[in-house]
Amino acid sequence: MFLSTSFFKFIQTLPQKQIDQLFQAQSNLRPQDADREREVAYQRAIDVDARLTALQHSLYTLVGDLNAAAERATASVNIAGSSSGVDGKENVGQIVQLLNLHHETLVWLENTCRSLEGDLSVIGRALHER
Repeated sequence: MFLSTSFFKFIQTLPQKQIDQLFQAQSNLRPQDADREREVAYQRAIDVDARLTALQHSLYTLVGDLNAAAERATASVNIAGSSSGVDGKENVGQIVQLLNLHHETLVWLENTCRSLEGDLSVIGRALHER
């Protein structure tokens, strides 16, 4: 009952022309066709979820590795103390190098996320058009 009430509320917000197009686009489908399409869409959603979960695990591992490297770098600076001269400059250089690697990784992650968002929107539009 809740689903049908929501559906009718949704239909009421659409202009009549869009409603006619919606029903006309689905008029040639039999209930079995719609069920198959729904199952395909559901399977795709499960596949996307599995891929995103794997990506999330990879990201957690990557961030953990980066944090461990940062801790090692921090520990080496603490062990060396506040030494001056060449050793101090080398430590600062290593820290800057590590920060640059973090930045590059974050830029890569951001670009990958944008790409995934774009792919998901394309999939969403394709599913919506069906």
